[in-house]
Amino acid sequence: MTLIRVTGASKGIKNYLINGTKNGREFTRNELDERIPIGNIDLVDEIIGSITSNRIKYHHITLSLKEDMVDAAIFSGMLKDFEKFMFSAYHPDEYNIYAEIHMPKKKSILTIDGKQLIRLPHMHIVVPNLNLLSGKALNPWGKYDHNISYFDAFQEYLNRKYGTISPRHSVRSDFTMESTILQRSKGDVFLGNGDQLKGEILRYIMDNNISALSEFRRYLKSIGEHKIVNLGRANEHEAIRKSGRERFVNLRHNVFKEAFLILSLDEKKKYLSAFDNDSYVAIGSPRNTDEALMTLISEWHSIRAREIKYFPGGLPKAYKALAREEKLDALRRKEIAFYNKIGSSISFQKQLSDLDKRPTLRLPRLELPSPSTATGRRYDTTISQQVRDKAEFTLSQQEEHRIIVARWNQAVDLEFLLQEMVDKVGLVRSKYQIAGQENQGEPPVPPRRIRCGARHLNAIDFLTQELRMPFVAALSTLKNTVARQSHFEANCHPDKNTPEPILWRQFSMVRRSLRVRVLEEYRLELDQLRNCSQEERSDMQKERSDRRFALYLNRMPRHFRELFLADIEREYQTRRTSQRFVDRQKEFVLKRKKLQIKDWALYQIFLRSRGDEECVGELRRIAVAREILPDACFIKGKNMGDSIIDDSRIVSKYGCMRDVLINGDIIYSQNGRTLLHDQGDRLLIIDRDHGVSIGLALAQKKWGVQLAISGSADFLKQMAQDVREYNRHVSNMVNMRTS
Repeated sequence: MTLIRVTGASKGIKNYLINGTKNGREFTRNELDERIPIGNIDLVDEIIGSITSNRIKYHHITLSLKEDMVDAAIFSGMLKDFEKFMFSAYHPDEYNIYAEIHMPKKKSILTIDGKQLIRLPHMHIVVPNLNLLSGKALNPWGKYDHNISYFDAFQEYLNRKYGTISPRHSVRSDFTMESTILQRSKGDVFLGNGDQLKGEILRYIMDNNISALSEFRRYLKSIGEHKIVNLGRANEHEAIRKSGRERFVNLRHNVFKEAFLILSLDEKKKYLSAFDNDSYVAIGSPRNTDEALMTLISEWHSIRAREIKYFPGGLPKAYKALAREEKLDALRRKEIAFYNKIGSSISFQKQLSDLDKRPTLRLPRLELPSPSTATGRRYDTTISQQVRDKAEFTLSQQEEHRIIVARWNQAVDLEFLLQEMVDKVGLVRSKYQIAGQENQGEPPVPPRRIRCGARHLNAIDFLTQELRMPFVAALSTLKNTVARQSHFEANCHPDKNTPEPILWRQFSMVRRSLRVRVLEEYRLELDQLRNCSQEERSDMQKERSDRRFALYLNRMPRHFRELFLADIEREYQTRRTSQRFVDRQKEFVLKRKKLQIKDWALYQIFLRSRGDEECVGELRRIAVAREILPDACFIKGKNMGDSIIDDSRIVSKYGCMRDVLINGDIIYSQNGRTLLHDQGDRLLIIDRDHGVSIGLALAQKKWGVQLAISGSADFLKQMAQDVREYNRHVSNMVNMRTS
């Protein structure tokens, strides 16, 4: 779904695109997206900076799509069509345009209210508000609201030409001008005022198959005060105010308009299901554009675009009274006069040369810096991007890499890889399928492949193409996954990256104070580290001084003493350098942890600090992969799964300390000695001498008397004795086996 929105501002666009800086945003641009430039960001920034008036200095256009993956070539084609349409009345010498495709690396993030936002590809276009020939303001779209019909026609033309979903069939039309314009709330259809009421109205439409606008309006009148807003205009919509409410709720969404209501029930369901966040949405086939839309686009090219350019203050009455041919003749005269005035012989290259001489405008430097670690490019330009893409391809085709990748593609557990990406980049697991997970009626997925819409990708291609990882990073990720999959057990809960709403609201009430406390703990830890480092340096200096002093107390030839002194100094400098390196590494780790305190990490800290049954269950539900301990000795409930209990009496009886880990495991310890781990579905015995008694007590409360005990032969022999001593009734119900 191509959705076009236009805004304007005076500064900050370069910083915003590169760094993603925005109030309330937790992630940097590099964490969120891969940026693919079309044009030269330095040049467009210099042109914006050269505008000295107080007017809007640039226009910011966002093209957003509903599809999960869109090839950069499609965005490039859309940009060319956009330029051809929007600048229909301009020569290429008159304007500068820069575009940036954002391919999400983070597939979903959490909002401040704990809802999951799905992130999709989009493109930013920046146009300086300067006609490079005339030096005047540049506004090819005029007053946006006055030309909506033309822009909607062009928008629909793009959707049909490139096979993208049309916003005419979207369940939402109130998109915001966020950079992540098509982040969508999982499970929610509506945002903002009256979202619950809108959901109820939509359910009524579907349940009763409302198919006429008059029938819909009768229903609205039956549930509250109803009115029609902007009657007869393009943005006409219904509004409803239920009793007891002060404000009207505007029903601007397309599902409340006649075009949606007249559809059959199956067609309604089809439109709604197309916007299901749990399904992968791929580019479709091109479609023909209606004649009515093409008429509007033709009208824009022939008349409307030039009217906006040559009558920026509005159309004169005398012009409005003219016939169509007379209007075209008047526009031709205006056009000739405009270019005669500025001098049509002025070339764009000469304009750039003149601008380059001004102190406020400089072209990019000629020296070539090293490629950025974030983008792999030297500059944010099309050429640098092409060089980077070629380098990535060359790297991936090296023989040693092809051999390694082939081996790891065969060795990797694809389900484990997908679950790792859920934790790492917010992957929406339900969008992807592997062999054996196909829905009924779907074609099979080939072995060792991941289905991404119509594509079937192997592991390395999935990481580089779908998740937009550089090849080296993808190679490292694949290697780590292969190494981890035999030692860790993935958490496959379908909603593990979405918090429980009630707990999140409780966390939100203490979020700010908790962040302050955690940051203060990091500051104290950093101060402690620096103090310890200072003490170690002082001890080394004192030791060096003592050794040097001892040498001077002993009588020896001078050249011998100098050799010993040099040896002491060399040893001191080596130790000092080594310590400084270790201290800097520790400080770097602490500072990185401090910067990475996102809301999700704070939420886990909040749950862990409370540690009650509800919070422990939530920690286990959202936990990442758990390490598989070899030769583990454990107690489980026979034919039973996880169970969370109130263990306060048992803890008091055995004099234990209880600590909840970030993954929901509970550690029971005594006198600084770890006794066992409660991992939910099993009790892992750590200390065989002291942990068995409390383990059996906890197991009996969790699962009753039907227990299964697993471990080595020695452990099972010990357990048989302990079970008989602990409770003779249990001993008859225990199933013992060697792990």
